[in-house]
Formats: sequence, C-alpha cells, structure tokens
Amino acid sequence: MNVLYLTDPFRDYLADQIYYGLCKLLGFERVIDYPYKPIYHDPAVHEWFLPKVPGVPRQEDDILDLLCSRQIDLLVLSSPRRGGTTALEALAGRVPLPPAVLIDGEDDSRIRRTLCRRWGFGLYFKREFALAWRRPAGWARLREFGLDGDLFRRTHPLPFSIILETTLPETQGPRDIDVFFAARTSQGQRRKADAILRGIPGLGYVGGIFDSDARRFFPLEDGEYYRTLRRARIGVSVRGGGFDTLRYWEVAACGALLISEEPDILIPDNFEHCRHAVFCRRDLGDLEDLVRYYASHGPEREAIAVAGHAHLLKSHTVERRAEYFLAVCRRTL
Repeated sequence: MNVLYLTDPFRDYLADQIYYGLCKLLGFERVIDYPYKPIYHDPAVHEWFLPKVPGVPRQEDDILDLLCSRQIDLLVLSSPRRGGTTALEALAGRVPLPPAVLIDGEDDSRIRRTLCRRWGFGLYFKREFALAWRRPAGWARLREFGLDGDLFRRTHPLPFSIILETTLPETQGPRDIDVFFAARTSQGQRRKADAILRGIPGLGYVGGIFDSDARRFFPLEDGEYYRTLRRARIGVSVRGGGFDTLRYWEVAACGALLISEEPDILIPDNFEHCRHAVFCRRDLGDLEDLVRYYASHGPEREAIAVAGHAHLLKSHTVERRAEYFLAVCRRTL
C-alpha cells in the first residue's frame, strides 16, 4: 500500500505519530508526506517526541504524476489545519483521487462537518471522540453530527499512542519519586491537581504546572523529562484542552502507576481501572486519597503499573495504533 500523507507544517502530535507508525509498518518509501515536512526527516529540525526517517522532497508535479498513474492507494489528510487542506485543494479536480480519510487530532470534540461534506472522506478519525456520542439519540451526538448518521458511522476514535524510542529505554535506576506531574496550564483542573499534590504532607512530589514551555524545567531534547518520569512510582495525567494527552501514555510507558481522571472519550482497548491504571473522579475529589493509598501500598501499586506497561506494549504503541488505523481503512474503504 502506498499512502499520500498531506501535512501541515507545524507540530501535530497525532498526525506526526501516525505518520511515524505508518512508516514503521509500511516502510518510509511507501508513506509520502506532502508538502515535505522537515520535522519528519531533517536532523537539524529536532522534535523531542519524534524520531527521524528518510524522506524525499517532492514537487506538486511529482504528486500529480503519482496520482495520475494510480500509484497511490490511500490519501490521508492528516489534519484539518490549513497546510494539508491547501495541498488537497491544489490537487483535487486536476487528477482522480484515491480513497481519502481525515485525521482530526485537535483538542476539541467538534466535528468538521463542512470539511467532510466538501471532500467526501470515506473515514473520519477523531482523537477526542466523546463517549456521549455512543448514547442512543444523545443530544451531544445530535449537536455535533446533526442528522448525518452516515458521517457518524464513518467516524472512528484515534487517540494518541507512544513512540517507545522517545522514552529512552535504559537501565532502570531507583524509583525515588513518589509522584510526578508536569503539564502546561491549559485547563483549570491542572491547577487543582497541582495544588492537591503539593498539599499532601510528606509526599515526594516532583513537577508542577507551567504557564510557558515546560522545556524550561525539563529539557526534553536531552531526555531529562523521561529520566525523571522513570524515577516516579506514580504519574498523574490531567486533561488539557482535550482529555487525551501524551502524559497519559508516557506514564505507563515509563513503568509508573498511571492515575488519571476517568476518560470521557472513547479509547479502543483502553486501560482498565485498578487493573492497568487507576481512574479518579473527574472533579479530582478523590485524587488525594488515591495518591496517599498507592504511595503507601507498594506491591499493589507495582502490580498495576507492571500490568499497565504490558497492556501499553500490546495495544498502544505507535505501531499498534497505525495497525488499527490501517485495519479500519482496509475494512471500510
């Protein structure tokens, strides 16, 4: 399978993860990013969460030739942002297009109905796929999808995953931090979580919330962030603009016990409460009690953390997420 992957020039965690996962599964030569995205390929353009793969810059005429000769099996608009839609507009109408899908990794749960109607995507992959949409005749689904039941049936959840190479697998040292939580101040719940954790007497808490880039506190490029997370016994994830955060997956990848709010989005094959992770109430009302309990109950905490790490390796690496993406495409298109 050859994939034309229409890109936006700026960092997009979901789009960038799926690109890398597809390259791992299909080979980089079969996943053609257009416009050419330097963070995928150029060593001088570093992004801490994304390893590099080889790439070939292509001009518009090169892409048109590939489409005309039917060498592209799947077109992926990797984001509803302007970069990819501009490329699609330039190609459409000039050559026949293969089956096309949209990836929407934005923080909100808004369905881009106008974009879907214009281009007739066979599938719509949504990061913030609200659980409320699955309720029969729910108002939340009616509000976002209108009366377009066909679009709802073509919409599938696609949350973040983890690129294991970025978590710096190395010899594990002592876990000498009780709780780790670090996040930007993009949502009030994060301030609340930070205040709760700071207020627990005797708790070894590392992290905090930052109004500016967290790189000031944890230099992501040199691995300090992941080295710190690997020292933690417990890692807390709290929603930002959307529920799904990289932290949710990073905690389990680094072997700590994940404590998170109960998800309000659909995550295929998600962690199970008290088996792979621990979910607190969405108002964080029981966060302090849960942290106190698991900080002092080592064997129980470690058993859940080990199971969560194993479940992540089985179901939530970037390779598994790309497999899921391709399986839905092959089954449906």
